[in-house]
Amino acid sequence: MGPTFLLLAVIQIALGLTVLRDQLTPVGTLLYWSICLGATAGAILCALMDAMVNLRESRRERRDLLETTLREVDEARTARKRGK
Repeated sequence: MGPTFLLLAVIQIALGLTVLRDQLTPVGTLLYWSICLGATAGAILCALMDAMVNLRESRRERRDLLETTLREVDEARTARKRGK
């Protein structure tokens, strides 16, 4: 979804600065650039949401790795005690 918003914003910027530059009324220009701003804001929000999801997954994976490592160390320690 984020790349779609970003592509829309880039296309709108290119069209707004070239083809539509002299064709829009002042109100049309304001509306056009407001929509472009909205598309850019949508891309930013999607990127932030993706970053939050990645951060959450990274924390979970680190916690799982730590728990697994501690469990293995404890099992190895227990096995060594039994062997003595």
